[in-house]
Amino acid sequence: MMNAGSWQPDPTHRHELRWWDGNEWSDHVSDHGVAGIDALHPMATWSPPAASPTAPVISASPTGPPPVMPTMTIAATPPVAASGRRRSGVIAAGVLAVVGLGIGGVVLFGGDDEPSTGTATSQTLAVSSTVAPTGVPTSTATTAVVTTVATTTSTAPTTTVAVTTTLPGATVEQLVEAMPQADDVPASWFLATEPNIAPEASFGAGVGYCGGDNAMARALTVGADAAINGPSFDITAGGSFSVDAYAFPTSEGAAAFLQATEAQVSGCVTPATYEVPESEFDMFEPGYGDTATWSFVEFPTATYAVTNDADELLQITMDTAVSTTDGGYDYGLTITDQTWYEQHGRVVLVYNLYGWWGLTGFGDEGDPEWAFQPTLQAATDDSAVVRTQIVMRLTDMGLL
Repeated sequence: MMNAGSWQPDPTHRHELRWWDGNEWSDHVSDHGVAGIDALHPMATWSPPAASPTAPVISASPTGPPPVMPTMTIAATPPVAASGRRRSGVIAAGVLAVVGLGIGGVVLFGGDDEPSTGTATSQTLAVSSTVAPTGVPTSTATTAVVTTVATTTSTAPTTTVAVTTTLPGATVEQLVEAMPQADDVPASWFLATEPNIAPEASFGAGVGYCGGDNAMARALTVGADAAINGPSFDITAGGSFSVDAYAFPTSEGAAAFLQATEAQVSGCVTPATYEVPESEFDMFEPGYGDTATWSFVEFPTATYAVTNDADELLQITMDTAVSTTDGGYDYGLTITDQTWYEQHGRVVLVYNLYGWWGLTGFGDEGDPEWAFQPTLQAATDDSAVVRTQIVMRLTDMGLL
């Protein structure tokens, strides 16, 4: 168990993440980027005195689970719905916590193509760890024939053989070691999630681009050696930034990973749509919109960009329009992902910049303070913060 406080998978399996304060599990939980409170032992029944308290204790530092991005507090009492005026929405628990998923998003975010925003249709692929080699010639038994021939002396021709250097296969431990460290990022960046060394291959609406495979599934399809969903950070300007890594036996395999990703996005002629109930999305405060259903509509685009920082760069921008109607009033927001697939030899780094913006129907004029719209320039700046150290570490390990 880690000694530092951090978000970890909920051991009770009631939520996606639960805050580990460095000593024990706390009551603070997070589902699909939205923070909440759920006691580790919610049943308040009598029991004989135990040697240790049943309720988790939060350490003095931090005093509570760190917000994944700035919060917005709204009055707990509903505003009066006057004639000709919209009722103001109330955001869940007074906070809106956004976690970046990988699109490679998980991550949280994690490492899937899309950040988790609710329970969408998905399936996990069972992947064999061994793959039968292809192109292996079949051995056929032969009969040896002994023939006596005259002995002659001849000089064998000189043959020059090209020497090929084979790089060692990457391990998840090496990829984790290459990830950004505390000294690599600005002091204002807050570590939100630790690396996930076992990302799952999945597919479905809200999981992969256009309801298809997520990044891990595509990577395995083209023969990845190792993959991790790296750390994610709350960044200065708002939103979430994360970096994942995928290693392949050859640079051709890494290039094929980018090509498969671009083909999946470009082949998405009709926007992918799916729905998430308010009980899962948890946007409103309890008592408001409990029976609402949120609609998600995805609009991804993929472009190969010219770069001097990598062998290839595939830039994917995806805007997801989120909306619902409750009590005759419309509510909406936009979730934007800037996801860059950056090839360095046989390793692909995947940067994801993630934010929520464009809120409508919640009674305030304009976006709240924590709203953040990721842009190409912001993704350029944030990836530049971590790229050099990651590439240097991979090179020192002999992986590049």
